Amino acid sequence: MAKITSELLLTKGLPRSRRLQDIKTLNLSKMQLKTNDLDPELFSQMKSLQELNLSGNLLSDIPSGLKLPNLRVLNCADNQLEDVTLFGSLSALEELNYDDNLYLTISDDYKVMCLLPNLRRLNGKDITSSANHVRFVNGRELTNRVSAHWDQNYSNQLPQNFSATHINSVRKDFVKSAMMQIKYGPNSLRDFTKWRVKMIAENILSSLVEPKVNLDAGSEDDTKIGNVGVTHKAARTPTKQKGMDISNLSVESPSKRHRMHPESSGASPIRPNLLSSTARNCSPSPNRSRECKMDGKDKKHALTTKDTPKKNKMNGSTEQERPSSRLQDQQQAAKSPRKQDSSVTSAFAEESPSKRLRLQPESAAVSPHRPSRLPSSPRSCASSPVQPRECKKETKGAQTTKNTPKKSKATSSPEQRRQDPQQKLIDLEPLHFLQCHSKESSSKDFATQLWGCAFEPSLDCSIDKGARSSRTVATCGGESVCVIDCETGHVLKKYKVSGEEFFTLAWTSLTMMTSDQQKRKFNVLAAAGLKGVVKLIHAKANFCYGEIKAHQKPIATICFSSKQETFLFTGSYDKRIILWDIGIPDADYNFNASRLLTLEIDSTPLRMTPVPSCPDRYLMAACENGCFAWNITLNAQQGRRQCEVEIQFPIYEKEDENNDYHLVDGLAFLNDDIVASKSAMQGSIYLWSWSQSLKNQKNKHSKKVDAYILAELQWSQTDLPYLMLCSCPEKDYVLCGDEEGRVWMYDVSMCKTKATSKKITCPTQILKWPTLSSVGVGKLKGTMINGVTVDPSFGYLVYITDKNIVAIWKTK
Repeated sequence: MAKITSELLLTKGLPRSRRLQDIKTLNLSKMQLKTNDLDPELFSQMKSLQELNLSGNLLSDIPSGLKLPNLRVLNCADNQLEDVTLFGSLSALEELNYDDNLYLTISDDYKVMCLLPNLRRLNGKDITSSANHVRFVNGRELTNRVSAHWDQNYSNQLPQNFSATHINSVRKDFVKSAMMQIKYGPNSLRDFTKWRVKMIAENILSSLVEPKVNLDAGSEDDTKIGNVGVTHKAARTPTKQKGMDISNLSVESPSKRHRMHPESSGASPIRPNLLSSTARNCSPSPNRSRECKMDGKDKKHALTTKDTPKKNKMNGSTEQERPSSRLQDQQQAAKSPRKQDSSVTSAFAEESPSKRLRLQPESAAVSPHRPSRLPSSPRSCASSPVQPRECKKETKGAQTTKNTPKKSKATSSPEQRRQDPQQKLIDLEPLHFLQCHSKESSSKDFATQLWGCAFEPSLDCSIDKGARSSRTVATCGGESVCVIDCETGHVLKKYKVSGEEFFTLAWTSLTMMTSDQQKRKFNVLAAAGLKGVVKLIHAKANFCYGEIKAHQKPIATICFSSKQETFLFTGSYDKRIILWDIGIPDADYNFNASRLLTLEIDSTPLRMTPVPSCPDRYLMAACENGCFAWNITLNAQQGRRQCEVEIQFPIYEKEDENNDYHLVDGLAFLNDDIVASKSAMQGSIYLWSWSQSLKNQKNKHSKKVDAYILAELQWSQTDLPYLMLCSCPEKDYVLCGDEEGRVWMYDVSMCKTKATSKKITCPTQILKWPTLSSVGVGKLKGTMINGVTVDPSFGYLVYITDKNIVAIWKTK
């Protein structure tokens, strides 16, 4: 790429001239230009420029401060634009083309129509009629609705003679409630509607203040203004919002720039706007779907920590009632999951079914879902992430409290350090505790259970070598899927489907061919749950581009092949695992998914993973009646297949009429051969060898194979199932949460090569649940940790709970 200089502009521009101000046409296409390469001061010298071609570059935005008063035609096709609000500075534009920009949606088309009053053609089409409708009819209707919302709900909160200070006191609540409650037009334009409503609401408040007062600066001007009604004033052209202090922020900016790069602003980062989607009719074949609902009402509710008491357990009533509550919920499970109307856009009226109480699935031909359990005393939270001050340490013989201002560590006991001097301790500090899956963004929602979490893979490494650090994690639970920046605690994206409950998610990296036949790699997030539908989400673009109706019953778990990036396994309560080829979408997100294989099983699969040493041959699954493996080699006779291997664990020998240890709810590979798994009520985790287990198979005609145990790791004595474990191969660590909010961490580097003694191995360290409190309410007691994950380099640890809390810790 050549540096943009005056000489270059004079060479590329027409007519030929020695002065920049004489240039009327300029072609800078296919020069690999980035946004920083466009110097606004240099470009603004071209006062006479009428046509500018920037197509085929790498622009993510139009630089701010660009002043081209006579620019009539602009071509920005085939770039990487993420935001259109800065086009508003080019008010003379009549023709604009930004085709083949993957991250722009139909809402951006409508924003441009509002921002550019003279625009006649957009992406090669005449938009005169639709633009006038958006500017006038749409604008007038939204202004009327915002004005009515003010008159009905907020005007009576002001005194008869109010000042700018009084306006400021209700400003944030008014703007926020207007964005949440005012709906107009189709759901595919939800993002645009929120953006327009916010601007209109701001202008209505400004119209009440005469003389004009700088509301944004929080003026203390006590100029008295009469209690006048709201005037229906046309909305001004909105400008791009700058970063604001999230401690005082109650309304998210609808700007996609802040969603994509929350750290881009020099000021305190703004709360990101969130993407959601209405549920659509789930057809058997995937369809391109651009009708995704943009939802900007998500909150991250603040939690703070207090001094940790000596005993860090849940309060007595909740802790003691847990078993009986489970039995009560099991009785309610005799109802099959009622089918949800996928076109419903209103809030889900019932309690989300809980996957926690899926025990005894054979007791009735039933849904495994039960109503979620509320904590003994639900508490509300405010709207900023916690900065925990301290956390209990695990010490020898008893649980004690050690005050550590601001930071909390996970440590092992002194005795454990002496016994295992070669074990690697991980020094962790808490960063954020977030409530980002709340129903209707309620700060009182401590009932939504979270079920899945996974770090986004790096696009700089291949699927087979995905061991680079990542700071972006996806979580799912309730009706939503969130993508979170672990360092900042910002919810970068949010996808929502009314009536759904997401149970599982998985990442893959695909390579898309653009319209000009160039390759672009991007990450796809697949999520599934109650409705049996897999949603395929282009996370960076805030866009669900398709769905697959995979099963008639809820999907419990999904995973991608480590060898074939488009191969997706889905495991369902219909007691089947299906292998899909989801295909690669084209530039218009059209794709074809096909079913390749069906694996039969006698119970519900809970966790799945291809065997790393032979990912094209074997798939292993932890199920409600054992651990199994299937041959997944594709050949002419694909159809349906039974399992080839059933792993037998030593704990099975202890079964009796009161204890069944066949429910295997944890499964993860530590390397190409070593497996970590656990059964519910086992009280420990097995570390075993896949290859040695197959070699020791006694009867070649029998599917049953005894697990070759390398080590047995001590774990909680809980009888609660579905507490998932994870591994960090790069650090030789296994991690698993428990029912008291603890994370058990094991350095298993010494157990990988040969079997250890039969003595149970103690954890290397235990990460305790910090004493959290919601702002202005009080303490939040311990919780169950449903899932744990770490990024490949163990830079961040994230766990999800049954109380709608995502906890993020960072390695020092």
